Amino acid sequence: MSLTAQSDAQRAVIDELSRPAGRVLSQRSSPGGWIAELRKAGGADADASTVQFVKERRIGAKQLHAVAFRTVDGQSRSFVIGTEQDKTGAWHVSGMAGGGGNDPHRERPWVNLAGWGWPASFYGGGNVIGNGCEAAHRVRLRFKNGVELEDTVDDSLVLFIADRAVKAPASVDILDSAGLVMETHRAY
Repeated sequence: MSLTAQSDAQRAVIDELSRPAGRVLSQRSSPGGWIAELRKAGGADADASTVQFVKERRIGAKQLHAVAFRTVDGQSRSFVIGTEQDKTGAWHVSGMAGGGGNDPHRERPWVNLAGWGWPASFYGGGNVIGNGCEAAHRVRLRFKNGVELEDTVDDSLVLFIADRAVKAPASVDILDSAGLVMETHRAY
């Protein structure tokens, strides 16, 4: 799936991604070799001509976008990016998460989630991966305070947006086309 018409919110996303990457505040490596970075401001060094909008979700004046792009030095990236509209009607990026490389290997269906915003709200999404993931039809997040969010799996991708408080951790249920839970794991 690829979204083609460019909205003001999408323009804000492209402008933000195209900015030079911000200064690294902290960095850590996982046992699996992944490197997590927290950056101060800045964009993602994207080549603006390569930004593709893959999926989108909206709640009022908030949107969540899944995008794929190449950096100016040719590296592939996938991000989830939140936007919010202010009282003047202008759209601004409210947060983003993502990275490059391949998803980690999983022996069972799994959602490789990235997200932010809690406890006041929630923006998140990621790829449904792992052995047997092809049978995944929907994914449900159930937060500790009872908030539930659901999305359909489209091209292996799910997005979640909530404009109310959530309390981590969340339980992730991966459902098949009959609505049966295939797998459950914890997130955040």
